[in-house]
Amino acid sequence: SGIITARDGICLNECIKLLAQLGKHDPENVLLNEKEGLKKQIEEYNEILSRLRGTIDSHDGSGKMLTVEGERKLLDISAKHGDTLGKYDDPYCAIAAERVELARNRLRQLSEINEAIEGEKDRLVVKIWGDCAQIMDRFEPVSAIKPQIRDARERVSNVDSIIDASPKGDEEKIVELWNQCSEHHSFRIFSEEHADGLPIQERCLRAKELVAIVGGIKSVINEQEAHSKNGRLKTWENETNIVSKFKEHRDLLANSSYALKRVGDRALLAKKLGEAFAGLKTSCVTKSDRAAVKIWKEYDKPLSQYESVESLKSNIVDAKTRVN
Repeated sequence: SGIITARDGICLNECIKLLAQLGKHDPENVLLNEKEGLKKQIEEYNEILSRLRGTIDSHDGSGKMLTVEGERKLLDISAKHGDTLGKYDDPYCAIAAERVELARNRLRQLSEINEAIEGEKDRLVVKIWGDCAQIMDRFEPVSAIKPQIRDARERVSNVDSIIDASPKGDEEKIVELWNQCSEHHSFRIFSEEHADGLPIQERCLRAKELVAIVGGIKSVINEQEAHSKNGRLKTWENETNIVSKFKEHRDLLANSSYALKRVGDRALLAKKLGEAFAGLKTSCVTKSDRAAVKIWKEYDKPLSQYESVESLKSNIVDAKTRVN
């Protein structure tokens, strides 16, 4: 029964061994008549296995690039004889089956990654490549798509960094990351993925606008501070510009920690000083002495730095005299 089981299961080498043992103990057994037929079958299977081994050896030679044609040839041999070789009890069958499965996976994942590249599915490209990079070594068609894989990885990395920087209000970092991938802005990942509730592209453009506006306000502030450092009086024109620029973009700036941290307090001070100067000027003109003295007492030090206040100082002295 062991012989029949081995034969039907295509364990032919095992079957020959069992027949040899049977011949020693029962030379007249009818099963011995199958020996020649089994040997012929073994020769046929060995021939198939030899062709498969030859294909694998020539395809996988040291330093050789693996080709799509070669991988498909392995699959073709496997498709014709796979069931038989899967049962045949030659140790090389397991090695061949593993190599055929490797070829199948290579071709499948090459198809998947090409489809992902074509569909601009960057995260899927990165995932597939992460799963199959090792088995794609020396696979000829991969060299043609490696630049696209590299670009997809860079886009994913940039988007992840933008998403990370966004809630921190790191607008300059966002702009830097956006500019790093300037040749890829049309790719789907920048319109389909979001940061702070906005598509990545829109979030980056908002960051660029914020940085530009804040930079403009900062330049006016720096110009104003330069007057003090050089011993000159500050100008109301600059203060007015600070207030008007902030007011013009209030909706954007007031909701930005980046903007508030860099120019928010200074814009508020400019507004307060402007209101104080307007109130002081009106009080001097209308001779509202107590109001003038009150404003001057609160803002005399910062207001004294402005050229337009010089003309009001005599009025302030008079107002003080009348109040006292």
